[in-house]
Parts: sequence; structure tokens; C-alpha cells
Amino acid sequence: MEYQLIAIDRAGSRPLGRYHSYRAAAEACDADTVAQLAAGGGWRRRIEHLIVGPGADGEQAGHPQCAELGVARDRGVPPGPEDLREAERWLARIRRARFAEPPDPAAPVSGPDNQRRDPG
Repeated sequence: MEYQLIAIDRAGSRPLGRYHSYRAAAEACDADTVAQLAAGGGWRRRIEHLIVGPGADGEQAGHPQCAELGVARDRGVPPGPEDLREAERWLARIRRARFAEPPDPAAPVSGPDNQRRDPG
């Protein structure tokens, strides 16, 4: 099996690579999402990808991926390195849930907007 990861933005699409598993493609998608967020200064934005590979619709099924994350401009404080780390942790929590991995007990419980959340 092979899965292709494609970044999608206003300028069009660009292939990012081919992966031996959906999980590997999803992990690369998360890494590119954080890289795009950093390139945009950490401000809130929508980042889209498409993973193409085996799925319910055949061997070349599209598996769209979308994340809207980053710091809202009305926060009043520019994004910093901790905001990017929080985005990365947030994506990792989603990936663990997607692949039924146990949660990291050391991970803070907060959302992508850095607001503390009640874990219960």
C-alpha cells in the first residue's frame, strides 16, 4: 500500500511525499501543519491536506485533512514558541485518539487556543 500526501492552499496543491501507511502519511501531515503554522507566524489559520491511497472508495481514495489552529488575532499578544508547541501537542492528542494510542499523562490539558480545559 502507498499513500500520497498533498498540501492544499490558495495557490493550488503540492505533493509532499509518499508513505508506506496511512499512519505515516497522517504523521507527516501533522508535521507539515505545524511547519505551515510556524511559517505564518503562529496566527490562526486553516491548513488543508489530502491523503490519497487505499480506502472505502478504492485504491486511490481521497482522505481530506483539515486543521484550523493558531492564535486568534484578538488575543492581543503575538504568538510565541509555546503556542507552536501547544499546536503540536494538540495534533499529537488527535493522532493518538485517531489510532487509539493511550494518552500521554504528562501532556497538559488545553485546547488549540491555549485556554485551560477541564479534563472531566
